Amino acid sequence: MRILVSQMDLFAGQNLTKHIKQILCTAMGLTLGLLAHSQIIVEEDFENGMPSGWSQTTLATDGGWLAGTNSSLGSQSFPITAHTNILATNDDACDCDKSQDILSTNSYDFSSYSGESIRISMDVFYYLGTYQGATESLELMVSVGGGSWTSFHTFVGSTDWQNATFIDISSLAGESDVKFAFNYDDGAGWTFGAAIDNFKIEVPNEHDIKLTSVKVPPYSATDVPQNISGVISNLGSSAESSISVTWTDGTNSKTAAISGTLNPGESMAFVHPDGISLASGVSITVDVEATVTGDADLSNNELTGYTVEGVSFWPTKAVVGEEATDTWCGWCPRGMVGMEYMEEEYGEDWIGIAVHNNDPMANDDYDDWMANQISGYPSGLVDREGDIDPAAATLEANFLTALDKFAYASIEAWPLIDEDNQVEIRVRVKFAVDMEEDMSLAVMIVEDDLSGSTSDWNQANYYSGGGS
Repeated sequence: MRILVSQMDLFAGQNLTKHIKQILCTAMGLTLGLLAHSQIIVEEDFENGMPSGWSQTTLATDGGWLAGTNSSLGSQSFPITAHTNILATNDDACDCDKSQDILSTNSYDFSSYSGESIRISMDVFYYLGTYQGATESLELMVSVGGGSWTSFHTFVGSTDWQNATFIDISSLAGESDVKFAFNYDDGAGWTFGAAIDNFKIEVPNEHDIKLTSVKVPPYSATDVPQNISGVISNLGSSAESSISVTWTDGTNSKTAAISGTLNPGESMAFVHPDGISLASGVSITVDVEATVTGDADLSNNELTGYTVEGVSFWPTKAVVGEEATDTWCGWCPRGMVGMEYMEEEYGEDWIGIAVHNNDPMANDDYDDWMANQISGYPSGLVDREGDIDPAAATLEANFLTALDKFAYASIEAWPLIDEDNQVEIRVRVKFAVDMEEDMSLAVMIVEDDLSGSTSDWNQANYYSGGGS
């Protein structure tokens, strides 16, 4: 980063002038140390649409890459999550020939950056999806000196925005005529699409880490310490292997070195080894900071203001999974496999319930309630947080998220059966914290290994040819 500083002697007295200059230099040094952001060469946020000078070639009937909002450019099978104005190409909506959707930038002059580290930073939304045998692709191409286009970078897929994706273009430093292009290819099929935002070309700081996120537990107990976790990102140009994380409550501070090497453009998760232990009734406010020697931008190193309250005991947590299923549903064996996996893998931490629809095992009240929570069969709920696919991987991911949440109360149930085979279920709830919300208890009686002799007991299975 080049900084031009001009000086004016405002005072005639030499000693006073020297003293003031020392103060100004000290203050400037502190400011630059806190706010030394990377040097921006090019920046396009697409808030005003397609940038002037950018162009495209396309075989698509919808115009190829378009400017707009996530809602206007997304579709049912390619729903682009919320962002500011973006550029996107949507094969799902068009169902047309998007095998050559090529979006080209202006020509950029990097001749004054010879020998320096430069990179592209951008946000990308792209599945790298496959449908009916066709797989889409998205690549960054480059043309130097008006020459032919060559592939420079292949993007990976994700189900959400990949913000601040870094692409090292230091090999192009010193060139005076460089153009980039985004080439989306639908794989000669009906696939999904791609979107980009916040395109920047920049000279990064050598050392610049960011505390991207932290998870501070809202509750703690003296006998069950709770650990702080988070994610650190390397925005600099150098690999970092001496990162420290400190949490403080204003009185006590705990610092730990984070093991491993964090390469430029990558992120790493951490768990601070010193947990928080609080007595009941004690409340603290926690701040978390990540540090590395030589960090040029300290404005992104700290996240603050997390409240932690002490509780008298730590409730035992179990997660409830409810699977919407039926014997007539040919895709429902996917949910059955998922539920069996969860039971075998997580035992008593997992309470699995199959809620049947319109078959001999259906309970009308439970079935009617479940039908209002889901979009189709098979579906699943984990701690009733929303409709999901009941495949093993999805159930497991949602289970691990739910298991990590505070339970608020312990629940015990005793079924009592009298001599007339009447069942009385007694439930005791012990709260670890005061709760003001309206609450209710749901009690389910479940039974395994049910069978019957009529045809409606036979399970349809599209995974084995579709028969019952």
